[in-house]
Amino acid sequence: MSEQNTVRVAAASDNGALVDQHFGYATHFRIYEIDERGETRYIETRETPSWCKNTEAQASASEPFEAALALLHDCQIVLANRFGPCAANALSDKGISYYEYDGAIDNALSRLSKAKALVGS
Repeated sequence: MSEQNTVRVAAASDNGALVDQHFGYATHFRIYEIDERGETRYIETRETPSWCKNTEAQASASEPFEAALALLHDCQIVLANRFGPCAANALSDKGISYYEYDGAIDNALSRLSKAKALVGS
């Protein structure tokens, strides 16, 4: 299957089952792929240091912030239970969609995969 027909999704998750972390405090991103049929598969877990400093100037200037963004370079969608304005703007600038979601990763992926299957058909 070609990469053009897939979407990579990063879910900020401490336990691997729930989208349960604020983007800026996330230490783990679970990476999933949704193919053109809407089927999902787990790819890997990526670790990153928490970078949020609670101030816009500190967050946007931090090396860990840039490292977190670089870690998600191949993802088209990021899920977290909260995004601050700095992260939201940076993700948007990189063409990455972001969604606030608080719940089971499987449920979020199911919703996204149904949308992907509809768009892909």
